[in-house]
Formats: sequence, structure tokens, C-alpha cells
Amino acid sequence: MLKNYFKIAIRNLHRNKVFGIISILGLTVGITGATLLYLYVDNELGYDSLHEQSDRIYRIVEIDDSQDQRTRYYGQTAPVLGSTLEESIPEIEKMVRVYQPVGHVDMEWKGEAISERNWLMTDPDFFEVFDFEIVKGDKSNPLSEPNTVVISEKKAQQLFGNQNPIGEVLTFSNLGDNTVTAVIKNVPDNSHLQFNLLFSRRNSNTDMEEYLTDWNNYGAYTYLLLEESVNMTFLETKLDNFIQNQQSTNENARNFYLQPITDIYFNSHNIEFGIEQAHGNIFYIYVFSAIGVFLLLIAGINYMNLATALSVQRGKEIGIRKAAGAEKRQLIGQFLSESIVIALLACLGSYFLIELLLPYFNQLTGKSFSVNSDSFGYIAMVLLGIGLLLGISSGSYPAFYLALIKPVRVLKSNSEMKGTSLTLRKALVITQFSLSIILIIGTLAAYKQIDYIRTADIGFEEDQMLVVDINSGNTRARFDAIKQEMAKLPGVQDVAVSSRVPGEWKNITQIFARSGETGMADSVQTFFMSFDEDMLQLYNIELVTGRNFTGNKLTDSLTVLLNETAVNALNLDDPLGKTLRLSGVGEPVRVVGVVKDFNYQSLHQQVAPLLIGYWANPVRSIDYFSVKLASNVDVPSTLQGLKEIHGQFDPASAMEYHFLEQQIEQMYQTDVRAGRLFAIGGGVTIFIACLGLFGLALFSTQRRVKEIGIRKTLGATTTQILMLLTTDFMKLVVIAFLAAIPVSWILVNNWLENFAYRTDLGIGIFILAGLGVFIISLLTVSSQSIKASVTNPVKSLRSE
Repeated sequence: MLKNYFKIAIRNLHRNKVFGIISILGLTVGITGATLLYLYVDNELGYDSLHEQSDRIYRIVEIDDSQDQRTRYYGQTAPVLGSTLEESIPEIEKMVRVYQPVGHVDMEWKGEAISERNWLMTDPDFFEVFDFEIVKGDKSNPLSEPNTVVISEKKAQQLFGNQNPIGEVLTFSNLGDNTVTAVIKNVPDNSHLQFNLLFSRRNSNTDMEEYLTDWNNYGAYTYLLLEESVNMTFLETKLDNFIQNQQSTNENARNFYLQPITDIYFNSHNIEFGIEQAHGNIFYIYVFSAIGVFLLLIAGINYMNLATALSVQRGKEIGIRKAAGAEKRQLIGQFLSESIVIALLACLGSYFLIELLLPYFNQLTGKSFSVNSDSFGYIAMVLLGIGLLLGISSGSYPAFYLALIKPVRVLKSNSEMKGTSLTLRKALVITQFSLSIILIIGTLAAYKQIDYIRTADIGFEEDQMLVVDINSGNTRARFDAIKQEMAKLPGVQDVAVSSRVPGEWKNITQIFARSGETGMADSVQTFFMSFDEDMLQLYNIELVTGRNFTGNKLTDSLTVLLNETAVNALNLDDPLGKTLRLSGVGEPVRVVGVVKDFNYQSLHQQVAPLLIGYWANPVRSIDYFSVKLASNVDVPSTLQGLKEIHGQFDPASAMEYHFLEQQIEQMYQTDVRAGRLFAIGGGVTIFIACLGLFGLALFSTQRRVKEIGIRKTLGATTTQILMLLTTDFMKLVVIAFLAAIPVSWILVNNWLENFAYRTDLGIGIFILAGLGVFIISLLTVSSQSIKASVTNPVKSLRSE
């Protein structure tokens, strides 16, 4: 019987080619878009789920409530906390600490200085807790011995090519000799732990032992593997007792909580000094999931509308089958099989389309999906699942609708069932276009906000600014000589040094400051940066009042500049000459100037209080050279000159640099990607919706050929016929627009809440979206209506 169902399905597709093409094309595009979005969302939600025991792995997050202003959370802990917990709490099966004592490790390899920032140091039990796949070398315990290193496939290829790296010795300027014991697969992009080099702990020595056992030391990222089926309520009680006991005997012991490893990516925005390199935004996951569902809904609605519209052509077929004894379940089975056949054909087309589009999708999302022997089965299962779900769900209503047709009625007249089916088709068209308009309004709003970000006055100049990292103490000690050498290069306008730069992407030092006349209860949490005397001019940061640093180390080391927000937060009516007390600094500092507020962080955040100290301050040392390039500079030759200067003063490490403008753009990369996905989603939904509208217009026109012929015979003009055929459809588009406005307004405003500085929505984007969809829909419907309106009525009536 199933064989006959599929035969009939293929025969009907062949008989109704236009219906088949429109349905398959719409479903193919919808399934392709939904599958790609599913891959993205599944990858994001699967962060850190690659570990078999991920449901039992927790990170320790320390809680600092020692200040009166607010509680702070740290991803780093004292190393001794983990080992003490493991000894005290039997429910902890394993404990692993991860360290990164310095920001980068340097080595010379085949005459080239190589610097690596994606590196970690860890305890021997690392691979007993985390499941990073070892492809070569010791698979049981590759870090059991000191001075060993595990490298990624990428690093192995970079250093050794196709040679076997196991047993080779790598020599690092700051970590000495290390033997390669294993090679792991490249760390997946949805892991919060990212590394190309993983070192074992150093040889036991007094300094290391002191670091691991002293509660005053920090810098460890501590993970716990809990026993299976542990009672979390009971464990939390034990942990509370542990904290109380530690705090009663050790004033440096802090409170903490356990964070599931799978929560780190989405729920760590308030955690400072975490090891993770990126944070997710769950709002975008909801949005992209909704877009995927929209695509499937619109594609499914297309099929439902076209299938029910075709009932006029299939009425006699159904009537004859029923008169011949066919049962309702048999007819339902036949029509469902037709929808499943169409869906499966669409799945096949989607597979090839996905393979074609994946490189562009990866570029758009920053992911690395691929169709290969490893991923084929997964992608095929996702496609098949989506296809069957869509085929059954979208085919259900047409199947039940057609199976309910009365045989006597359709055999007497070639008419379709009216009322419910027509009303439903109108509702489905309205739903299609409402969803499309919502996505288009979202796209326009996203692009308007991104344009606002790119053109907003952020209070400093970012153009032609090259930022060079200071990676060694020698460079830091001789920065003035390096500045002078850099400034001599052709194309370099000026050079300055600082601890952080405006538009900073890394952690900025935070301290507590209070006026010299007030107590600690009135302290204000502020950010702190170190500038030399050239930074304000280099970045064109406006000095509102007072003076800049003079360049005299003795007189400037205990002076600070405040931004306007800091002045207000500290309640300083006349800030110049006032003294401030800073947390961790014994001597008071004096305010010598006030700078205009500038956005030293992203526009997602309000400008916070900022103190700027001279480079020779007791809080934070310098970390960057800022090099201002001329507009007509020869960038490659200038970079080569800077590298040569860097090599003279720091031959052990490679020069790390980036252009500030590009780095600032990275802050909004997620928002830009979201805007592009909105645009693509909106375009695809409009394409699918208009495809369905074209099909409905085609069938409506074919059904009204005789009516059009009679009207033209009685004197109706082409314009009147055109209005007759298009008005009903365009009314639905207008209703869809009105329905989409409040929903899109709420959604867009929720998204804009992610930004401290946001554009005004205005009515323009709503009018533009509605007008655009209206014109596209009108052109789609008119393509068939014009053809029908200019047809010779004699020909129409003769054919009838």
C-alpha cells in the first residue's frame, strides 16, 4: 500500500509541476535555513558539553564582599583552595587547577621568534576530568611528569609539519625545556578552555610549593569533578561549613560558589578574571531559534495553502476514490505520503545547498562547520528529522481537509470546499507575512544601531592607531628609548605608552577611591589606567580642566586625572588639587586634571568612573605602545621597521600588534553577525512567502478565467481586472503589517537594551519595512494578474 501511495504522490507531482516546484523550492530553502541555524544554536548551547562528565564538572567562583560598594565575583582562586577542598569533602572525586602565570610563552624555532598566547599549565589529572581527544602519544596520563607539554594538531603542524613530534623537546624563554608527550585534536570552538600548548606543573621547588599552599596567592582556575548522584543540597551545606571553618582560622579565605561548567559561556558576564575568551548572549539564541522556526512555519504554510487551493482540481479524484470504497484513513495516508515525499525531496536538495553554503555560513558566524565523514551522519539526521517533522505537520491539515470532502458534492460540481479552508488560508498568509515583516524590521533596527555605533562620537581618535604589546620587563624598563626609535620611522606621527588603551578589550584594573576627607564607607569603585604625557594628545582626548602630566616622574607619580563621571561619583565640586585615597596604595594621590568622558569600553556599557595615573604609578604598570600612523603610510614597511626595533630590545619574543579600529569592531562582531543573520532571515522568509503568494495568485487566476472573460466582455478595463485580482491579497499583506508592528517594537526594544548607548527607533524603519514588503508582494501578485487581465476574453470563454 505504501508503495502505491508513493507512486501516486510522484504522479501527482508530475501532473502539477508548478505546484511541485513551488512546494519543493519553498521547503528546500526553509529546511536549509532552519538546519544551518540549528547547527549554530546547537553548537552554542553545547558549550563545554564535549566532556563526557560535563554534568559533574564545576568551576569554583570566589565571592569578594569585602568592599562596601558591591560584591565582586572572580574566576580565579587561591591554588590552595582546591587541594584543601579535595581533602575535606569526600563528594569531590577529582580536583584540577589550570594556571596561566604570564600572558604568553615565547620560543625560538628555526630562527624565528614564536609567541603563543593560547597556552595553559595544569595539574596531572587534567585528562581524567576533561575529554580533549588525544590522537598521538601517551593517552593515559601525558602530564604525569614535570616539564612536559601536550600540543594541538595545529601547533604540531606549525612546528613539525608531518613529522612525529612525540619526544621532541621545545625550549621556551620563560618555561625552559619541555618534552612533547601527546598531540590532541584542535580544541573545539565551543569550549571555554582554549589552548594550543598545555604544560605540566614545573619541577617541585620552594617557590612552587609556597604558591600552591599560601592563601595569599591567586591565579588558579579551579575545577571540581563531583561524584555521581551527589546530593547538591547536602554538598552545599558541607561547603558552607567548610567556608566558615576556613574563615575562622584564615582571614584571607573567601566565600565561593560552584558554577556548572556548562553555564560558564552564557552566565559569566559578571565574573572578573575568568579564563574564558568569549561570552554568549542567550537573547541571540532565542532570536536565531525563532528565525529557524519562522522559516519552517512559512515553508510549511506555503505547502498547506497550495495543497488546500489544489482541492478544486482533486475534488473529483477524491470523490471517485470514496465512492469506490476508499476509507478516510487511506486517503489521509495517501496525502501524508505526498507531503513526506515532497519534504524528502526538499531534504535532498537542502543537503547539497548546505554543503554549498557552509563556507559562507562559517564566515558569517565565526564557526567551523564542515560536511565530512565525521559530520555527515549528524547533518543527515538533522535534515531527516526536520524534513519528516515538516512533512507530517504541514501535510496533516491538507490530508484531513481533503479526506473530509463529500463525494456526492464534488461529483455533482467541480467546486472546492469554502468557508473554513479559505479563512484558514487567509490566516496563514497573514502569519507568513507578519513573521517576514518582523524579521525585516529587526534587520533595519540592527543595521541602524550598528551604524550608530560606528558613527558615534566615542571621545577619542581610533583611526590609523597601531597598538603594540609590551611583553617583557626589559621592554617595559626601556620603553622611552623604544618610543624614540619608533617615532623616527617614516610614516609614524607619534608614540605613547599606557597600561590599557581607549576601546580596551581586556580586563581593566579596578580600584576603590575616596576623597581624602571621607571614610572608606564613601569609597567609589573606579577603573584605573596608566598613561604617559603623550597619550591625551595622541588619542585627542579632551582635557576639560587642569593640566596634563608633565613628564616628570618624581612629580607625576602620585597625580591622577579623573573623567567627568568619576568627578560626579566622588562628589567633587572643585576637583583640582583634591587628594584621593586609593585601595592598596599607602600614600594619597592628587587630582591635577579632568578629561571629558570617553568610551574606553564598548557602547554596551555606560561610561564608568575612571582614574588615569602617570605611567610611574603604584597601581598599574604599562602594557602597550600606541603608534599613530600617517594616512598615506606604507604599512608593510612600517611594520617591518617596528619589528626590527622590537627585536633589538626584546629578541626573545615576537612583536604582537593590532590596529585599534579593527579591535573595536570586534567588540560588536556578535551584533554585526546578528544583523546579517536578521537580514538573511528576512530575505529568505520574504522569498518563501512571495513564492507561496505567487502560487496562490496563479491558482486564483486560473480558477477565475471565465469570470475575467465575462467581465472584460461586459466592458471591464485592464486596470479594474488588475485591482480585482490583487486587492484581496494586498489586504492580507496590510493586515500582516499592522499585526507585526507591536510585536517587532517589543522585540527590537528588548534587543536594544543590550546597549547603554542606542539609536532612536523612529517610525521610519516600520514604514520602510511595510512599504518594501507591500511593493514586493504587489509585484509578485501582479505578475499573474496582468497576464490574466490582458488575455483575450474570447479565448478565455472558448476554453471554458
